[in-house]
Amino acid sequence: MLKRLYVRIRIGCVIGGGLIWLGVSTGCSPSVSPPALLLNIDGSMSTDAVRGKQMGVLDTLVQRMPVGSRFIVHRFDFRVSRIAGEHPNEPRDLWPVQDKDLKPSAGRKGTRPDLMLKHITEQVIPVLQEQQIGVVLVWDGGNNGKSLKPYITQLAQNKRIRIVWLVGLKRELWPQVEPEFKALASSGRLMTSGLDDAPQDVARFRERLQRDDT
Repeated sequence: MLKRLYVRIRIGCVIGGGLIWLGVSTGCSPSVSPPALLLNIDGSMSTDAVRGKQMGVLDTLVQRMPVGSRFIVHRFDFRVSRIAGEHPNEPRDLWPVQDKDLKPSAGRKGTRPDLMLKHITEQVIPVLQEQQIGVVLVWDGGNNGKSLKPYITQLAQNKRIRIVWLVGLKRELWPQVEPEFKALASSGRLMTSGLDDAPQDVARFRERLQRDDT
């Protein structure tokens, strides 16, 4: 099923659902060490259609990031699990072997981006050696947990975090989400895109990731 889904999405790359992507890429020049990318997928929204759109984002990012870029992929709903960490040659190198890995967890329902941000700020980012880090969150803005503000503040204070990209937020939820991300927005390190625009905005994300102005 995953292979068929991958082939279908290669034809039309659009995105949806909720994910965060933290990525590492090989910088603009040989003297710049490769950056890192962290991707987190909101599994609570993971229908077949949404998984297809998520594959479209992954496809475009892998194709347009510099050779040697590193991708660390998590999924989250009411819990967080790591599903990949690779230097991919093509999108399929990163995606879970089993399509079921992206489906909602059994039992409790809900979306906990707070747990995901806590995990990456406390356990993932501190052990990364890369000096350039990009975070991509494909997420509709739903939150059944605690405030994200403490973790966003940590990201804003970390100079290695070059850009945080929010993809697919529902317009009606933006007034609730915007204050949480104010620390990043005020430092010029927040980027947003709609679901349909995200593949075309990958080049802008790459430029922001590699820009050395912090």
